Amino acid sequence: MNPARSASRAAGMAYRVRRMPAERTVRCWSQFWDAFRHRWRTAWGAFLLTVLPLTAAGYGAWFYLHFARNNPVSYLPFAFCAVVFLTALLASSYLWGLLSEGRELTKETLLLSLRLGLGRPLRAALAAAGWYLPLAAAVLWLPLSGAYLLLIGFSLPCLLALFLIRTVLERFGGSPADQ
Repeated sequence: MNPARSASRAAGMAYRVRRMPAERTVRCWSQFWDAFRHRWRTAWGAFLLTVLPLTAAGYGAWFYLHFARNNPVSYLPFAFCAVVFLTALLASSYLWGLLSEGRELTKETLLLSLRLGLGRPLRAALAAAGWYLPLAAAVLWLPLSGAYLLLIGFSLPCLLALFLIRTVLERFGGSPADQ
């Protein structure tokens, strides 16, 4: 599967699903493809800004924790990688929510998602758990979870995550854009 298309489809889906908790009308097919065509560059940038820090920091934390048994100094880089991983995880919940409101991927949007992720970590942690845990469980039990991935896949975790952060986004990020 092409990562650029997957990220673009995720942005199109998040843009549509964001309207559901806000009690706005959703025309699935036309609005999804409009968001997919017009926001694919933003989605690709958000995908890279989410995946690269999570992957690098997660691998770094695992790597340094492995060496911390023999050398306690390795706990310092482990702690740094763990903080980067958790910060990226918390900020990614709000980043995708802010982008689904129609914001562009700018420095202000990134800083707002970082501030919201660190300032309101409980909602972000619940949203990240609602997004990443069902997908991780489905991938780990892949032969048994094929029907889940085909029928529900990304839409239900996306709806759950955006439902959890909707009040914070309405208060600090503005209301969802009407289109």
